[in-house]
Amino acid sequence: MKKTVFSDLGLSSNQLAQVVGFNIIRVMNAKKISLKELSQMTGIHYHQLSSYARGIHLPAASILYVLAKTLSFPMESFFEMRRTDDAASSTHQVADTEVLDYMDTETRAFENALEIVKGINAKFLSYKESMPIQDDPFLRHCILLLQQDAISLVSLLHRTSRNPVANSLFDNTVNDGQQYCKNISFLLDTLKQNKYLTQDLYDEYVADIQSISDTLKSY
Repeated sequence: MKKTVFSDLGLSSNQLAQVVGFNIIRVMNAKKISLKELSQMTGIHYHQLSSYARGIHLPAASILYVLAKTLSFPMESFFEMRRTDDAASSTHQVADTEVLDYMDTETRAFENALEIVKGINAKFLSYKESMPIQDDPFLRHCILLLQQDAISLVSLLHRTSRNPVANSLFDNTVNDGQQYCKNISFLLDTLKQNKYLTQDLYDEYVADIQSISDTLKSY
């Protein structure tokens, strides 16, 4: 069988991504390696790796090098045009099932975190209404920052929960979410130290933020 390498393909980037994705899945199946296992072996995030395997995104040369080395698979073989429609459909169906099962668990986790942060935002609003913020610029400023970070976190988790696998910047999303959690925790500490928060209320807020942070850390 003649090998067709990158320079000879004459395909669009979308078509090429499909070819590469097919070959990634083909060699994974041959070696009986799951996407999750390959993610652990390569250090490539599961979401990023699954987008390559499903032909959604075309991997950079540096990513293909890592995959080739890990799988003991010639790098140029990722561009082989050996697929048939039946084989491609069958192979991708296996991959899709694994990805969708994983997505279902992750989506529920993000949706739970999203509900928690929505609750936090509502609590901040209630807290704001109960405090004499007009007479205290420092308190007004802290609560404003709390609300801004909570709203940003809501938006971030909402986008990720809607389409986690297609998010090519998933690592940045997780990092941004962690930063919002840190910002909120710092502001809560500041309010508590300045006696604007009771211990019970502080503990309640911190427990919510920790739950969201733990969800993000798990990905």
